[in-house]
Amino acid sequence: MKKEEISRLLIKYFEAETTLGEEKLLEEFFRQEEVPAEWEPYRVWFVKPGREEASAAVHSFNRETMALIGRNEKQRRLRTWRVSVLSIAASLILVMGTLFIIRQQRPWRDSFDDPEAAYACAQTTLLYVSEKYNQGMGALHPVSRISDASFTLDRGFHSLRKGFAEMSKINRFNQLTFL
Repeated sequence: MKKEEISRLLIKYFEAETTLGEEKLLEEFFRQEEVPAEWEPYRVWFVKPGREEASAAVHSFNRETMALIGRNEKQRRLRTWRVSVLSIAASLILVMGTLFIIRQQRPWRDSFDDPEAAYACAQTTLLYVSEKYNQGMGALHPVSRISDASFTLDRGFHSLRKGFAEMSKINRFNQLTFL
């Protein structure tokens, strides 16, 4: 390989622009016995001792990782299946419980068989409510007296307000005459 070609590939390599094929060319070049002295420090970048052993370790690691992923996938599927079965079971229990409760309910029955007795009970209840309502309204009687008193006072203040209005007219007239 020409020196210019290797120099160009090294520049591309250090700028992270090389392809895998170009990196393989550099690796083959630096595996040769004779490498120019100015490029000897770069040999460690491309020629690694025990490369075959490292490749075997990588393949072993990949196999173990894939086996672990497969096991995790099986566990995930089993967990999904369990969740699905438990969800269905919970739904069935809920439906069965609802049906059981509905079947245990007794049909609605009226409180009175005799309409006259129902009428008498309703009349008694309404009389009771009316009495309590009237008691509450009786407690509000002093409030109505205050309202009536304020109305009477307001009538008295009406004539007073009328007098003040007349006074303000006279006051305005006096101010005009002084000017």
